[in-house]
Amino acid sequence: MKIASSDHKTLKQVDVYVSCEKVKCAKNEGPFVHLNVSTAITNETYKDLELSFNKLPSRKNSLDKKPKLAVYSLYFSHARKPRAKFVNLKCRNYPSVQFIKTQYDEADVDIQDSSFHNQSTTKTAGSCISIQANIRASLRVLNSTFKENEAGGGGSLFVDSPDGFLDVNLTNVIFANCGAKK
Repeated sequence: MKIASSDHKTLKQVDVYVSCEKVKCAKNEGPFVHLNVSTAITNETYKDLELSFNKLPSRKNSLDKKPKLAVYSLYFSHARKPRAKFVNLKCRNYPSVQFIKTQYDEADVDIQDSSFHNQSTTKTAGSCISIQANIRASLRVLNSTFKENEAGGGGSLFVDSPDGFLDVNLTNVIFANCGAKK
């Protein structure tokens, strides 16, 4: 699913609502969600998702023409304020692919009752989750497992808000055989 704005000059706020429930994706090509609307405030809910053995096209065939936004992730959000909730997510077997990546001013991500297995992104930070927000980044993970994940930096998780507020809350989370090169 690709969500993008054709009018990149407007500063008007866009509200985006997404709801996905009971979805299985296996052996597909391309991202599950690619949201590129820089003025968007999103409210997204993903429940009972199973994503495995999918792959992304090469960078030169990426969905996004801007090289810095051509990312290797199954869920990518370049919105002003993404608010995404993942419940009962099963994500496994993705070499060189991050699962969740957000970039912009603010980010609010909730993950509950989920598992990430065998994610490997040796050239990026956060093999499963990478959140970069200029103003405020919030990540809450509850009752979830990260197993055998590897990244260039940050291991399974990477959350950064260099000029703002950072809130990370992990409750009943297991990390097993995960690591980072740096």
